[in-house]
Amino acid sequence: MNRNKTNFCLLVTLCCYMVVFLCYDAKVFESALLAETWIKTYMSLRTHSDTKVMFNLDREMLHSREGNTSVRKPLILMWNPSFGEVQSNPNLCPECVLTYDQTSADEADAIIFHCAETRNSPDWLPWQHRSATQRWVWLCMEPPWNVRHVFQKTLIALRGVFNWTMTYRTDSDVLSSYITFPSNKRSVAELMERKNSSLMAAWIVSNCHSPPREEFVNEISRYIPVDVYGKCSGNPLCRGDCQVDTLSRYRFYFSLENSQCRDYITEKFWRVGLGSGAVPVVMGPRRSDYELMAPPNSFIHVNDFPTVRALADHLVALSRNDTMYKEYLRWMDDPLWMEKQRGIQIDAKRNALISSRNAGNANGLCALCQKLIRTPKDRTEVVNEIDQWWFGRGYTPEGDSLPICESGSTASGYPLRWLVTLGYSVFFFFIVFCSLCVSRCRRNRPLKFDTNSVS
Repeated sequence: MNRNKTNFCLLVTLCCYMVVFLCYDAKVFESALLAETWIKTYMSLRTHSDTKVMFNLDREMLHSREGNTSVRKPLILMWNPSFGEVQSNPNLCPECVLTYDQTSADEADAIIFHCAETRNSPDWLPWQHRSATQRWVWLCMEPPWNVRHVFQKTLIALRGVFNWTMTYRTDSDVLSSYITFPSNKRSVAELMERKNSSLMAAWIVSNCHSPPREEFVNEISRYIPVDVYGKCSGNPLCRGDCQVDTLSRYRFYFSLENSQCRDYITEKFWRVGLGSGAVPVVMGPRRSDYELMAPPNSFIHVNDFPTVRALADHLVALSRNDTMYKEYLRWMDDPLWMEKQRGIQIDAKRNALISSRNAGNANGLCALCQKLIRTPKDRTEVVNEIDQWWFGRGYTPEGDSLPICESGSTASGYPLRWLVTLGYSVFFFFIVFCSLCVSRCRRNRPLKFDTNSVS
């Protein structure tokens, strides 16, 4: 009887496992991502207690006085902290109020949904709080490869859900750019005095999963000396001004993006490359994406050379000719390069980038605030095919490539869905193992006699 009961329990457990694995594996993974975000949020709140105000909206902040008139500020609700990173200032953008308080969803003028924490199904979104004038904003600062292969998002079910996009892409409705315009304090002459003839090129790598970059550095290291820093190299480098000071002694800095996708140019180029005064050698999106807003003649693109050897020969030639080399630094002695850049080609993309710079970026939140103020409430805007826009025209979930990215591009992180699947699989089989052990112990238990019943 006990054996039959045990077998029945094992059968039920295995059936439950198969249902979870076949039907709910993706949902379990999405729940794990959300759990990780809220754990990081909890730790952030414990470390920075001043951020708690962001989760409890003070509605008095929504009203300001203009003369004798009370004016209501737009309310921006961030549905989840992006990767658990909590904004601490509800008045970061003075003309709007920011909050994570989900109980204010009915009052929010805009709700931001971060791409990593937003589930593939729209059924989980707060439809009951949505009004006709409320804007839903899809935020993403990750490259398309990460969204598809690391976070396992297809986006197809989210067609027609959002009103605006808010990403680093220059064709976003709201630009949230990585751009940090360098403010170098040294002249070109001072920088040249700091250059060390024995220090050719440097690369900082913190992401240990990027074969194309590693292959490139390994190959070019056959022709020129390259110093590799970062946690993946075992050769750490100091941060902040110390890092900039160290890199300024090099002739070149390898600014190699994890994913080679449209407009994906991160702080590697802006803050580390241009900011240090080492000429950036870039691997990423097309040259035209860099030229859109980078200082003129300030970088070297690997795609301009037929082979890695040809690129290495060019770098060696520049290192031996200061006149040629300084042409890549000339913009640093021209304080009006930005104004000149504005006059070259004024179009929608450039205007968006200039506006982003003037707003101080603020992760695009202030740009969103301004768009809310400028846009009439009765204007209807919908992102109809967000999957085709983000991944590229012709994208299908079954395909191995993303049209918006270069063919050799990869994700900048490890796909972790298999780890979550392994986790709950181990849990289920642990239950099965324990059940078998208990059953065996019961079968081997010696028979006990009641001595009181024996006459």
